[in-house]
Amino acid sequence: FKNQSREAFRKYEGKRFTWQQTVMLEAYNRGIHTFEQDSFDMAKRWLSARSGRGIGKTGTMAVIAIHFLFCFPGAQIAMTANTEQQVQDVFMKEFAIWKAKLPEFMQLCLVQTADHIRMEDSEDWFLRAQVARPENTQALAGLHGEYMLIIVDECSGITNSRVFETMKGSLTGENYFVGYWGNPTDNEGEFADSQLKLGLPYTRLHFSSRESPIVKPGFIEKMEADY
Repeated sequence: FKNQSREAFRKYEGKRFTWQQTVMLEAYNRGIHTFEQDSFDMAKRWLSARSGRGIGKTGTMAVIAIHFLFCFPGAQIAMTANTEQQVQDVFMKEFAIWKAKLPEFMQLCLVQTADHIRMEDSEDWFLRAQVARPENTQALAGLHGEYMLIIVDECSGITNSRVFETMKGSLTGENYFVGYWGNPTDNEGEFADSQLKLGLPYTRLHFSSRESPIVKPGFIEKMEADY
């Protein structure tokens, strides 16, 4: 499956995950299976995934968010990225695409506002999507639930370390999962540390766009020509 060609993968017509998405989903699956356990490997709770563009990272984040909302009562999710475009035009759009694949009765359970997606008739069961601006250190703060999920997209672009310090200070509950996703564009900061600094408890994943069956033809060649 890992070596499947783009041509062979097209037969699924978007109804299957790629091998890279499957690995990320399995890392999440390992993490949530530590919930309610007294002893576990902390690295299973912290995922850091770096890759080139176009491999389906945002779609994977959306699927994880939907799964977490429906499978953990009272779940609270904080999603952030470095720009409004990435939050609204990319992640929220991808969330809507995967939401539309759900049975209608499940779709009707989700109520969307400007920056929240809530479970129907619940104020404390939600996904909150906000931009981590340099002046806003609270994008990942304020969760107080039994089950918490943190999703950070374009993590290398978030340069204010206090965003992450505030988030880590709020993880006081027993059951949480943290996921960082991004392109490896910087060798300093939280995302670089999560990938490169020895001794930190992360599940570290690294994917190449060359090996993805969904990266558009010509993209690799263009990037080579540009850089």
